[in-house]
Amino acid sequence: MNHGDRALRLEHARLHRDLADSRRQLEEVRAEFDRFAGRLAHDLQAVMQVNEGFAAALSRTAATKLDDRERHYLERIAATSLRGNRLVHEVLAFARLGVHPIERRPVALADALARARRFVQDQAEDRHVEWITGELPTVAGDASLLQQVLADLLANALHSSRERAKAVIRVEGAATDGGWEIRVADNGSGFDPKAADRLFQSFERRPGAGGEATGLAQARRIVERHGGSIRAESAPGGGTLFAFTLPATGGLEPDAPPPDAARQADPPQPAALRVLLVDDDPMVLLSLTNMVQLDGHHVDSAAGGQAGVEAFRQALAQGQGYDAVITDLGMPHVDGREVARLVKQASPATRVILLTGWGSTGSAEGDGSEVDGILAKPPRLAQLREILAPVRPA
Repeated sequence: MNHGDRALRLEHARLHRDLADSRRQLEEVRAEFDRFAGRLAHDLQAVMQVNEGFAAALSRTAATKLDDRERHYLERIAATSLRGNRLVHEVLAFARLGVHPIERRPVALADALARARRFVQDQAEDRHVEWITGELPTVAGDASLLQQVLADLLANALHSSRERAKAVIRVEGAATDGGWEIRVADNGSGFDPKAADRLFQSFERRPGAGGEATGLAQARRIVERHGGSIRAESAPGGGTLFAFTLPATGGLEPDAPPPDAARQADPPQPAALRVLLVDDDPMVLLSLTNMVQLDGHHVDSAAGGQAGVEAFRQALAQGQGYDAVITDLGMPHVDGREVARLVKQASPATRVILLTGWGSTGSAEGDGSEVDGILAKPPRLAQLREILAPVRPA
């Protein structure tokens, strides 16, 4: 090998090292940004929790004393808090994709759809919306992320059809050779097919469209992380179809269409329970306390995980144990999982509910923890009622 060849090889090796270093630095910057976005969104959720909790309390206790204009203001506060909550969840999900692996567990898309509909309910209020739900499968994936995809697509459909006297939104699944295709269709304004690819670019919105800050880029990113793909079809004035694919999951069968969650009556007034709330944010504790007390429950609160465990043990020693403990996940020193473990160790019958900005609302069965249920922050009154419904006073 002559001197020129040796010099060329050395230069190639140097360039390769420099490129590897640049890629590593880029990944570190991206991971740090994702962590920052996650921390910021987590803190913003506390603000949303307080606003939504106080709005719910006012709507129950002061609504009859308000005039029409004041009630309208209160409704706008609640709706804005809900939209802010949706924005925070968008940021959390976007950040989570960068720093968390996909948690693949059985996900009933019918249940995920029902939760997604509740998440966008503010956009459907005071409108004539016909929801048509077909067969939806159970798939393997991350429940909270797939719920986010459905919520993004439903929000898009509701906004696209806002000018229709009657909005029609259809959600259904169809088996394919490699798995399932999930379709969300509306009778809205549609879009120019030439713009279809741009819809999935970060922060891109078609003219006149709604949706949140991350647009449909997040939905595509989530679907692709699950091994699927997403597409959009439309014609101006002809409605829009979004369809995404998910791989087959051996042995998991389709579920029946869910009941119309939006039309279900409020649950009956529950029996009074003794409930302990644990969170390291005093304003969140105050807001949650007001919400839980609306149904006549006795509520105590503890500022942080260690204080929560001590309060629980003290009440148990005095013969005044709690029927349920609702605890935040992300607390310093003693987090929500540790609170749940210690509570169950002392009183296995006590129901423990975890509040989390990363998970989805629902059962925690099969996650290997001491948690009986999970509530996504900020929880609404109907969700608190639903998750406390199985609890019976000691």
